[in-house]
Amino acid sequence: MMKKTIILLSSLLLISSLLWQCSPTIYTKADFPAKHLSFGKGGGFKGVPTTYHLLPNGQVFKSEGMLVDTLELFSITKADAKAFFKRADNAHLEKITFDNPGNIYIFIEYHTEKETSRIVWGDNRTELDAEIKDIYKDLNNLVAEFNNKDKMQH
Repeated sequence: MMKKTIILLSSLLLISSLLWQCSPTIYTKADFPAKHLSFGKGGGFKGVPTTYHLLPNGQVFKSEGMLVDTLELFSITKADAKAFFKRADNAHLEKITFDNPGNIYIFIEYHTEKETSRIVWGDNRTELDAEIKDIYKDLNNLVAEFNNKDKMQH
């Protein structure tokens, strides 16, 4: 009887440790991972930038202005987030720096362990690789979909 209890407890301990290791990492605004994508827009009358941050685990955060008051908005699947990072890698975003803002500008930043690249442009006429604009558009569509769902629920 004692042997069965020890085996059962050992099995439960092993299973719980495996489940603990498989649990997803949840980040807060205070502990973003080094690697993440930031995107948004700014300028205009108020001049206040709105920035969204996509983390590798799929969490999406929002910050406005120069304040670091960052709120978690929603999450996408880890696989969908991984696809965005793969697209960013394929477009070599980490190696590109471009700064051509207009009165109203949009931007995408690729943060890695080593550095941050920032690509800023002001209008659709700006000469910029189409894939970069498509990545921005698709990231922005995630936020638009969330906002539309959020409005329907209220």
